[in-house]
Amino acid sequence: MYRQPIRKFICTEDYPVVKTTRGKIRGYVLDETFMYRGIRYAKAKRFMMPEPVDPWEGIKDAHDYGYICPECGRPEPYQDFLLPRRHWPDSEHCQYLNIWTQSLEDKARRPVMVWLHGGGFSAGSSLDLFAYDGEELSRRGNVVVVTLNHRVNLLGFLNLSAYGEKYKDSANVGMADIVAALQWIHDNIAEFGGDPDNVTIFGQSGGGGKVTTLMQMPAADGLYHKAIVQSGVLGDKMKMTRGQSLVTADKLVHKLGLTKENISAIETMDYRTIADAANAVAMEETGIGVSFGWAPVPGDDYPGDPVDVGFRKENAHIPMIVGTIIKEFEKGPVGNKALWNDEQRMAVIRERAGQKAKRLADLFAKAYPEMDQAYAAAVDGAFRPATVRYLEQRIHDAQAPVYNYVFTFESTFKGGMIIGHSCEIPFVFGNAAFTETLCKDGVTERLQNQMCNAWINFAYTGNPNHRELPLWKPYAAETKACMALGDVTVLKEGNFDGELMELLATLEPSQC
Repeated sequence: MYRQPIRKFICTEDYPVVKTTRGKIRGYVLDETFMYRGIRYAKAKRFMMPEPVDPWEGIKDAHDYGYICPECGRPEPYQDFLLPRRHWPDSEHCQYLNIWTQSLEDKARRPVMVWLHGGGFSAGSSLDLFAYDGEELSRRGNVVVVTLNHRVNLLGFLNLSAYGEKYKDSANVGMADIVAALQWIHDNIAEFGGDPDNVTIFGQSGGGGKVTTLMQMPAADGLYHKAIVQSGVLGDKMKMTRGQSLVTADKLVHKLGLTKENISAIETMDYRTIADAANAVAMEETGIGVSFGWAPVPGDDYPGDPVDVGFRKENAHIPMIVGTIIKEFEKGPVGNKALWNDEQRMAVIRERAGQKAKRLADLFAKAYPEMDQAYAAAVDGAFRPATVRYLEQRIHDAQAPVYNYVFTFESTFKGGMIIGHSCEIPFVFGNAAFTETLCKDGVTERLQNQMCNAWINFAYTGNPNHRELPLWKPYAAETKACMALGDVTVLKEGNFDGELMELLATLEPSQC
C-alpha cells in the first residue's frame, strides 16, 4: 500500500468551523485540504420522504463518516486486493454527506463535484471503496468534492403505494434522499468555497444510473449543471416497471404475513426480517437469493428511462460524459499475452464465441488494433450497446454536447488482465497509487492525469479537453466519436465497433 509522509493537521475549538442553514459544524484540515465527514443532510422515517434535520445550538463535529444504508445481502470480502474496500456500521438513518475543499472563502465559487456511489440501487455507500476519497481530486482540481449516502434496496425503492396514501412516495424515496442532498448542497456549499451554480453530478454503475434518473426528475432541476455517467447504462436490466414494483411489494408483504389492514407494522419491523423475506422472494422469482432488483419506479416524480420516453427538455442544456469499460463483468483472459501464440488466443476466444470465434477476433482487432486480440474473449456486449442507444437518444433530444469513452487499461496483475467493472474509478479520483494492481510503469500516472484532469476540466467548463489528451470530440451522428482511455489513448470515430457489438448480440446469453 502507498505510504504517505507525516502531514500537517489542524483542528481547534473554533477552526475550521462552518455555519450551515441548520447549525455550525467543525471539520479539520489535512495539509491544505479542508475535510468534513458525516454531515447529516436530511432525516426520514421508514418509507417516508426525507425532511430537513432539526437545527442545533453550538458546534457539531464532522470528523467521522456517517452510517451507511443496510444491505439485503450480508457483506462479504470480495476482490479487496483488486479494489480496496471499507466496511462500516449501518443504519437506515443514513442520510450523510462528506466534503473536501481547498478553501472556505465563500467568494471562491469553485466547481462542485457530487459523487453517487455504485452498488446498483441495492447496495454500496460513499465510503465503500477507498478510491471514493475526495482529497486528491479536490487538491488536483481546486474543486469541492461531495460524496453521500442514501437509502437503497427495499428502504429506498419498495413500492407500497397500493397499501395507502401514506406510502404514495415510498417507491422512490432513495432518489428523494439524493435530491435532498443536492438541495442541501445548493443551500450550503458556498460556505465551503463551492459554487451552487456549477454542480457536476457523477457516478459509476448504479451511481451512473442515479445520474440518469436524476436527469429525468423535475425535483432535481436546477440543482446540477453537468453530468457524468460511468458504466451506468444497462438498458432493461436496470429498470423497474410500475407493475413489477407493485407485484414485488405484494409478494413481500404477504411473505411477512401482513395485509392492508395491518401494513403499518412494516414501519417498525426489524430490518433484517424484511430483508430476509425480500431475499426469499428474489429466490422464488429469479433463483438468486440476494434481492438485487431494486430500481426507481416510473410515476409522477420520474417519467422513466429516456431511451423509453425521451429526455426531458428541461435538461437539454446539460453537457454529459457517458462511457464504459471494455470489459465489465465478463470473464477475461489472464496472463502475459506477449508470450502467447495465435492458437492460445483463439482458444480463449472460442470459449466465448464457439464457431464465431474467428469473426469475433477479426472484428475486435479492427475496432481495437492497439490491444491484444485475446481480449476479444472479454469484450463487453451489454453496457456498451445500451450506452450507444442512450447516446443516440441524447443527441436526438439535446443541444448540449455529450462525450463518449471506453476504458481499456490492462493491469499487470497475474501477468496481464483487465480488472473490469469499477477499475476506472481510482484514475478519476486521482487515487490509483492506493491500488497496487493498477500501478503500471509508464502508464498509470499518464492515464490518471488524462482522466482526472478531463473530469476536472469538464466540471469547470463542460468540456473535458486538455493538453495531455488527444482532441476529444463530442459524440455526434456523423462521427460517433469515442475516446479510448488506456495503455494507448486514442480517439475512435465512425461507428468503430458497431459490427463487433452486432456479433456479440448473436451469442448465447450465457456466453456474454
